[in-house]
Amino acid sequence: VTSRISSQHPNGDRGGNDFSIHSSFASNLHQFWDAGLGLFQARAKRAVMRQTEVVAFAYELKQAYPTKTLSKQIRQQQPEQWAQQSLTLARIYAYNLDEGVEPSQQYIRQGQQVVAKQLVLAGYRLAYLLNAIFH
Repeated sequence: VTSRISSQHPNGDRGGNDFSIHSSFASNLHQFWDAGLGLFQARAKRAVMRQTEVVAFAYELKQAYPTKTLSKQIRQQQPEQWAQQSLTLARIYAYNLDEGVEPSQQYIRQGQQVVAKQLVLAGYRLAYLLNAIFH
């Protein structure tokens, strides 16, 4: 939902694809966030999670973020609102580091919390939408 415009990237950084970072599993900001800032690899202890690991992880996330804690956000069914929320998160968290550096452990921990919550929220929103359609 965003592209950072700077003196290095006057036409934008293509959603973080041109924003270089130093990481063992990602060379740019977009890849880093797509990988959950290492959250998914850390869970699987390898590149890809198995189905049983995904199910266990989903259960843990549901316990950490029960529906009652996100009920207002779950009921927001306008994609424009989701995009605006994502833009805000990108400004606050994703782009809160300098280009070309290795992200700090604090940055990674905060980012992983954002990823986990957004992942759960997306699942809840999908369930809410499907329930609305089929009930």
